[in-house]
Amino acid sequence: MSKIKSRNELVSEIAYALQTHLDEGSFYLNLTDQDVGFSAPAALVGEDCVWPREGDEVIAIDPLESWESFKSMEHFANEQPPKIADKLFRAMNGSRPFARFRAAVDILDLLQEWYAFKNQWYERKAEDWMHFHEVDFVDGKIVTKSNTVIWDGEDDEWGGEDDEWDDDDV
Repeated sequence: MSKIKSRNELVSEIAYALQTHLDEGSFYLNLTDQDVGFSAPAALVGEDCVWPREGDEVIAIDPLESWESFKSMEHFANEQPPKIADKLFRAMNGSRPFARFRAAVDILDLLQEWYAFKNQWYERKAEDWMHFHEVDFVDGKIVTKSNTVIWDGEDDEWGGEDDEWDDDDV
């Protein structure tokens, strides 16, 4: 992980986090390190690779729910000519709609257009996330007016009743 150097890079990193579902671990905006990254159990990554570190100021970036991501496919399909849109909507019906949609896009030779659309869609969602959390990139630095959490070294401090963490108005 390296320090984020521009607003565009920040938006791109948050967009990636919003669309990535991890089996173990979570994505965070780390204001201390000025980066976006993920935490994973030390058993998976090793003690030397644990991130964030205790005392880091962080904001959790939860991935979008699948129904929200499904909306991106619907919006893309709606922008297509009627016959192509119909094929894409049919692909989204039934089991495994994401895989079926991806296959249909590939068969219809729309893969590059889909990826470009999807990237822009998630970047808009990242902008929404930043607005909600009052995060921006100002004077070469990630800043927020929102509440942050001081990382206590545990990956479950977001909901546990006995966890110790501090709210910090910035």
